[in-house]
Amino acid sequence: AGRGGLLLVMLWCRAVAPGRGRAAWPALLLLGNPHFLTFCARGQMDVPMAFFALLTLYLLWRGGPRPSDPRPDRLGEATPFSAAPAHPRRQPIAYLLAGVATGLAVLLKGPLAFVPWVAYGGWLLLGREGRKALRTHSFWLGLALALLVAVPWHVMQLVGYGRDYWDCYFGNQLFGRALGFGTFKL
Repeated sequence: AGRGGLLLVMLWCRAVAPGRGRAAWPALLLLGNPHFLTFCARGQMDVPMAFFALLTLYLLWRGGPRPSDPRPDRLGEATPFSAAPAHPRRQPIAYLLAGVATGLAVLLKGPLAFVPWVAYGGWLLLGREGRKALRTHSFWLGLALALLVAVPWHVMQLVGYGRDYWDCYFGNQLFGRALGFGTFKL
């Protein structure tokens, strides 16, 4: 997952800022981060979750709106007036793939994996082009696909363990950690 995250960072940077060697710098900065290396070496679930969250953001970006008329000076370069780099076209299938990536992230670390969707939705609401994206079927199908991937396991655990699962998963893992409580009963 650590290597995948590095490759994804390079791929995204290459799409945003094409040019020789520009995509390698962010990956090298990530490699120089001792926390990233420690989490990768320990095999903690944070690294695969971060990979899937990054993959979700990348796919949401790929599927998202592009400026109506970016008029690039050269292929791959955006004008100063465009909010995103020039991109050949929107790719609605990317929203569906983002849903699968989100579902896998939820299975790894819980509902916090929906943070990229919330952040992206907020960004979309700020622009006219973004509000159009919120009205597309593929955006909402991607969210539904995320739930379709993640919910069955949670339902099985809830049926099998009942209130104990609910208290541990949501109480301790979500609210207890976020609020600084050791144990939190719902």
